[in-house]
Amino acid sequence: MYNRGRYGYRNRSDAGAGGSGRYEEKSHGKGHTTGRVLGSISASKAVESVGFGSRGPEILRLERLLGFTGQFHGSVRFHPVEDSLLYTVDMMMISIDLKAGVEGKQRFFKGHDAPICCLDISPCGKFIASGQKASPRYKGEMAPIIVWSWDGKILGQFSGLKTSVLAMGFSPDSRYLMASGENMMLYIWDLDTGSVLVAHRSPKAVTALGWGPMTNRRSRKKPTYSIVTCASPIVRCHTLEYETRSMHYVLKTRDCNFPSRGLLRTYTCTVFDDLGIIFLCGTDVGDILIFHLQGATYRTRIPVCSAGIQAVLKAKGNVMYVAGGDGSIKKLSGRDRTWNLVSEGKLSDRIISLSLSAKEDSLIAGMTNGDVYSIPTSNLKFPKLIMRGHIRAINDIDISSEGRFCTISDDKTLRFWDTSHKVLSVFQGPIGGKKCTFGPRGTIISGWADGSLRCSYASDGKQIWVIPSAHKGTISSLTYADQTFLTAGEDGSVRIWSISTRRMLGQYLAHNGPVGEVSFDVHKPHLIKSYGARDRSIATYNIKDGRKVISHMIQNGSYTSMCQHPSTGQLITGLSHGYITFWSPRDRNPSRSILDSSRSKISCVALSKDGRYLAVSGEDYRLRVYEVSSMKMIGRCDGHIAPVLKVSFSPDQRRIVSVGEDAAICIWNFRP
Repeated sequence: MYNRGRYGYRNRSDAGAGGSGRYEEKSHGKGHTTGRVLGSISASKAVESVGFGSRGPEILRLERLLGFTGQFHGSVRFHPVEDSLLYTVDMMMISIDLKAGVEGKQRFFKGHDAPICCLDISPCGKFIASGQKASPRYKGEMAPIIVWSWDGKILGQFSGLKTSVLAMGFSPDSRYLMASGENMMLYIWDLDTGSVLVAHRSPKAVTALGWGPMTNRRSRKKPTYSIVTCASPIVRCHTLEYETRSMHYVLKTRDCNFPSRGLLRTYTCTVFDDLGIIFLCGTDVGDILIFHLQGATYRTRIPVCSAGIQAVLKAKGNVMYVAGGDGSIKKLSGRDRTWNLVSEGKLSDRIISLSLSAKEDSLIAGMTNGDVYSIPTSNLKFPKLIMRGHIRAINDIDISSEGRFCTISDDKTLRFWDTSHKVLSVFQGPIGGKKCTFGPRGTIISGWADGSLRCSYASDGKQIWVIPSAHKGTISSLTYADQTFLTAGEDGSVRIWSISTRRMLGQYLAHNGPVGEVSFDVHKPHLIKSYGARDRSIATYNIKDGRKVISHMIQNGSYTSMCQHPSTGQLITGLSHGYITFWSPRDRNPSRSILDSSRSKISCVALSKDGRYLAVSGEDYRLRVYEVSSMKMIGRCDGHIAPVLKVSFSPDQRRIVSVGEDAAICIWNFRP
């Protein structure tokens, strides 16, 4: 069935990598819709990988994307056949070929416009289905589902669910896809035709669902499927059967019998045993309820953990792996009403996702704090941390002379990364972090949303000192140079501090309103340059004389970013209406003004060490590199899926690192 085209695909040109194709809606029943992509190619021929390429030669290329923002069930999964891994980063999916370890080649899947909240891979391993939260681009809080080939093509998009996709699963033969949403609708789509097979409204939203065994009692071509849905607190057994009289599938439903009281649960997951006779349902209170399929009867209850069941996985030999919200992973073995604990392990944080490898020799666990662990099934007590990431917007990045870098995020963490992209230390702050910079002797200085300044060791994240109220409100800028550091805040002030005594050496009111950025002049360190986020001015202040030297004003828009050329001393600024302006240190008017190719708000600019190249990004999510002398764009590439907040060149100028609101760290290979 996979050798013939799906969704009527015909040619390659209409389904570019990462594209959405041409979408057509057809009515189905009472107000239901079915979608299919037209003019694409057969899934068996989809061999191009999804990625974000640059125009022209490979001057700029996305080398690596770091991050894991799995805040939803099933956000990290093993491939059911190959040695590969699939996980989500906000609105994007990333697959890794594990033959070379977690540092293996990445493939990027981009097509959603809201966070991915549901994910599944077909049993045959050829298809991926990803569901999202409500789309901001469509009316009615539509939450579409995208079906992909494993090789990267978007095969189709299904609509009908709203607000959020809650649960999703492929049929055992990979022919059908079932999903539920917060609008209390349950859909089953035919992947051969793209049509709706079943559109069923539940009395409550279905929070867990699962496919049971298939039988061919009536027809080999039209098998009968067993299905379980949990519309908490109701558990239902369904039979999806083909009727020759009506020539289509019909869903027959039975409610499971419960004891008279005491078992009101919200269900998080469900799975069948090896024989397909018994199915197990995980609940939000930490127990598993066991039901008999044919009789639709409740059998027993097994307490497992204390903070809710996050996943139940089936392995060979009637073995079950259960992940708990308290960080526990338990291996159970048994049948029907009797299940025994074989082994157990414990992780440091709440587990949100658990998946079993194709060889069943390891588990992959995604945590709510952005960590991902690999756990051998032979002994659950030896987890290995393989991936770490921020889970909220990353506001700043600084790169050391050795090529290591630090990042700070709204998730209250400051992280230190080595050159192999591994996290060496994590500092946990009291509130969202805003700015970070490397200090002397292996330290990192950081600024936080509560106005505090903190210094910690890069090697282990241990705090050295803290200045509780350095500014009123958020720290908006932080710069270190020559045993002193500059800070600026939302209160409009710029302050100079001694790194040894942590005493304030001086301060002045630089702007009316928040200060955007502040820095020492590259040639005259006694001059301090800053721009106002609201007052449309750049101020140069002489700390020796205690007076303002010059001010650069604009009439339209506002300043959003600033850097200084290392040799000419020119200031280069990004503006809210898409212009890049050059300012001579002594002239009040700009010497050059260039409209960026994006024609949208610029959020960050950065110069290479030699001043030859300028990196620019903003609200269009793209990274662009200009040659400063001619301001000709020499590279452009997509990577982020939300506004970019900071970009920086590595000391050798061979890499560019960018961070943004999508909690992703993009590492770009730059070869001019």
